[in-house]
Amino acid sequence: MEGYTIEEILITYKADDCQKRVYHRTVYSNKKPFSHFINLNQLNSKQDHSQSNVKEETIFNVKFKPGVPYSDVVKNLHTYISLISGAGFLKHIELASLLNFHCPTETTLLAHLKSILPDLEKVATASCEANIQEILKHDSEYKFNVSLDCAWSSKRDALHAVITLIDINTNKILDFRIVSRHPELIKFKSPKILVEPKISPGLMESYALRDMLKSDLWKKIKVFCSDGDVKDSTMIENSGAQLSHVRDPNHVIKSAFSKIVTKYPKFEKIFRILFACPTLKPEQKVQRWMGLINRYPGESPEHIEKREIITNIAPLFLRISKQYHTNFNEAFNSLKAHLVPKNFVGLLDFQPEFLFLYLRIMKTIWKTKLRRLIGYR
Repeated sequence: MEGYTIEEILITYKADDCQKRVYHRTVYSNKKPFSHFINLNQLNSKQDHSQSNVKEETIFNVKFKPGVPYSDVVKNLHTYISLISGAGFLKHIELASLLNFHCPTETTLLAHLKSILPDLEKVATASCEANIQEILKHDSEYKFNVSLDCAWSSKRDALHAVITLIDINTNKILDFRIVSRHPELIKFKSPKILVEPKISPGLMESYALRDMLKSDLWKKIKVFCSDGDVKDSTMIENSGAQLSHVRDPNHVIKSAFSKIVTKYPKFEKIFRILFACPTLKPEQKVQRWMGLINRYPGESPEHIEKREIITNIAPLFLRISKQYHTNFNEAFNSLKAHLVPKNFVGLLDFQPEFLFLYLRIMKTIWKTKLRRLIGYR
């Protein structure tokens, strides 16, 4: 994860009488992971970086002339910087103004970004296929245990969603779909980008799963884990796929305690501690859990209710397993929320932002790949 520990700093200055901008890449090895906001204090040339393990490298030189349209190389550079920072074009332009240098408009950069969308998709798709082949290379009879989850572009009335299929044992991304209901994206419709203007956000996950099920990969899947959406279960059953469908334990626990968590919050905490214990078998966890009944021997309504809750929850230890989960999907969604926040990205730059996020996760040389894609060397 070395690629996540660097911060790209954009430095500008005027040289003599000409309008010259020199872009530097400054790498601070002791920065926090995922840090992508510019600290203006670090732009002070007199600042002592002796404790920061600093390495400076000039990566691009360009002269700006008033009234002359931005060249492709300039747009490539700004697109590249916007993507590696995860800030998006609006934030990138805002930071650029703070640093007192000119930047193409959001419309210009967005149009340029859309032009590389097909190439980004090809690289992300090839990376998924490479992950599958890498796993099968060691064992051609390997059966995948996979997890699936969906992340939306906004909390309500989402225009886009990304659905990710991950191998639980290796945390490798095996497949993905981006579903959009934005009508202008019909021209970008492709095998991985599904456009359906009339679809509701709640159906995007099952819509993507139905398309994923057409792949031959499902013949090698043994266990499918999801958050328990009924539509997913029905679709898996109707597909004829020979696999076991299990629910993510975190979603099951949350659902089981949803009605009592406010009134009796300690019960869920105790359950999770027991469930996470690596030394106890499920049957032993049930015994420990049932032992809580001894704490409520009275005949008051509260004690009776607590005994009923404990008794009804106990079988849950036998129905769920830590072995199958959607943890890495949730981690991916968390990373998405950091780099592509909800209600933050524009209407049409969601797809390339997400494809770049896949590239960033799956490729150790993601920056080199990105430079090549946008024509920036």
